[in-house]
Amino acid sequence: MSRQLINSILDRLYSSPGERPELIETHISWVILTGETAYKIKKPLNLGFLDFSSLEKRKTGCEAELRLNRRTAPGIYLEVVPISGTEDAPRVGDPVQPIEYAVKMVQFDHRQTLDHLIQRGELDAALIQSLARALASFHRAIADAPTPRFAGTTAAITEPVEDNFAALMTEANEPQQDTLNSLRDWCRSTFKAHKDDFGRRRNQGYVRECHGDLHLGNIVRIDNSCIPFDCIEFSDSLRWIDVACDIAFTIMDIEHLGEPTLAHLLLNEYLQWTGDYSCIGILQYYLVYRAMVRAKISMIRAAQSNNGTGRGEPGLNDEASHYLSLASHYARGRPARLVMMCGLSGSGKSTVAQVIAAGHHAICIRSDVERKRLFGLAMDTSSRQTGLDIYTAQASDQTFQCLLELAREILAQGFQVVVDATFIQRERRAAFAALADQMGMRWAIVHCQIDADTARQRLSARLNDASEAGFEQFLDQRRNFEDFDARERARSVEIDTASEQPSVIIGRLDGLFSPSRGIR
Repeated sequence: MSRQLINSILDRLYSSPGERPELIETHISWVILTGETAYKIKKPLNLGFLDFSSLEKRKTGCEAELRLNRRTAPGIYLEVVPISGTEDAPRVGDPVQPIEYAVKMVQFDHRQTLDHLIQRGELDAALIQSLARALASFHRAIADAPTPRFAGTTAAITEPVEDNFAALMTEANEPQQDTLNSLRDWCRSTFKAHKDDFGRRRNQGYVRECHGDLHLGNIVRIDNSCIPFDCIEFSDSLRWIDVACDIAFTIMDIEHLGEPTLAHLLLNEYLQWTGDYSCIGILQYYLVYRAMVRAKISMIRAAQSNNGTGRGEPGLNDEASHYLSLASHYARGRPARLVMMCGLSGSGKSTVAQVIAAGHHAICIRSDVERKRLFGLAMDTSSRQTGLDIYTAQASDQTFQCLLELAREILAQGFQVVVDATFIQRERRAAFAALADQMGMRWAIVHCQIDADTARQRLSARLNDASEAGFEQFLDQRRNFEDFDARERARSVEIDTASEQPSVIIGRLDGLFSPSRGIR
C-alpha cells in the first residue's frame, strides 16, 4: 500500500468544496476524518513490536481493534470496512477483492482528548475522579478472563523493558546513554527485589487483558465522561499485563504534562475504588517502564519526520529526554512518612487529606472507604440500603486494624501515607505513631477543626460521599474527643477549615517534617 491510496480515499470522501476530509497521521496509522465518521487505516509496517506488513495481518488487526475497543468505547467503534478497487480509484465499503481494510468509527472532537484538555487547563479534579472510576470499572470487568500462560511471566514483564532500552541506546548521545544505563540497572535490581510480588499478583488475577496504551491522547471526554479508546490490538503480550502497568501509563502521562497533583489524585481515587494497594510495591517499576515507552515512541516519530534527511547532532529529541528525566525522578523515590488526619465528621479532613496526598505524592487511605470494603460495599453504596450495621464498636476496631496494616504495607514500600479517619481516641492515634516509630519514620497529625453551625451545614449538604455520618455523630464525636498529649501536640498542626484554605497545610507540614525540628 502506498500513500497514493490514502490521497485517493481523501478525494473519494470529498463531498463538496470546503469539506475535504482531514488526515491525521500517527507513527503506525492514518486516520481520515469526514466530519461524522472516521476511517483508521494501518500502515504496512513491521516495527518488531507490531507487524502490519501484509493485508491479512492488517485485516486481523482491524478486527481485533474493533472487538477490544468496544469494551470501553462501544459507541465509537462501528465496524471493519473493506476497501476495494485500485489505489487510484478505491471503493470504500466494497467487499469484492479488498485491497485494504479500515476501522470505521464515529468521529468525535479530537480537541476533547485529555492531552488537549490538560494543555488548556480543563482537566480538573472532578474529571480525574470520573476517570479513576471508569478505569477501575473497566479493570474489574475484565477480571474473569482466563490468563494465557505467557502473561505475567518474568519474560513477559522484563523483555519489553529491555527492548525499550536497547532501542533508545541506538539514538542516545553519551550523557543520555549514561542515564539509560542507570535506569536499566535500576529496573533490573527492582524487578529482582520484587520478583515474588510480580508473581503473587499474577496468581491473584491482576494480570488481565487490559487496554495497554492508556496515555491521555487515548482518552476522550464525551458528555463529561472519560472514554478510553485505541487500545493495543497488535500484541497480546503488551495487552495482557498487570492492571498496575495499565494505570501507570495514565499517571505517568499526567505528570509528564505538568500536573503531578492530578496524577496522584488519579492514583488515590483508583486505589480507593479498587482496594488494590498491593500494586504499590511494583508501581514505580511500571512508571519508569511507561516513561521509556513514550521516549521510544517519541524517538520513532522523530525518525519518521526526518525521513532520511539527516538527524544533525546525535542524541534523543527534547521530548524523549524529558521522559528520561521523569523516569529518573520515579527511580529516586521519596521519603516515607505517616500523616494522621484528625477531626470530627464534617470538619473537612477528607478534603485536606486529598490536598496533602497530592502535594506530598502520598497514598491516602480513608476509614469510611475501607470500612465499607470490609463489608463488601462500594464506597458510594449506603449501608442503610443494605440493612447492614457497619458502625458497631467491633466494626470500628476491624476498620482501624485494616488501616494500620495498610499503612504498614504502604510505608514498607517507601511511600508516604495519609490516614484519613476521625482519630478521636488517643489509643488509636498511639497505635499509628508506634508503627511509624518502629519503622524509623517521621509522623505527624493534622487536626482539622470546625464550628458546629458550619459542620451542620456541610453534613446536611453532603451527597454521594463514602461517609454516612450526620450532625448527631458530629456531636457525639465532640463529646468523646480525647485531647492530645504533649508528644502529639509537638507533632501536630491545626487548620480551621471554615476560614483557611487546605493548601496552607502543605507548608506547615513541610516545616514540621524538617530535620531542623529534630522530630523523627
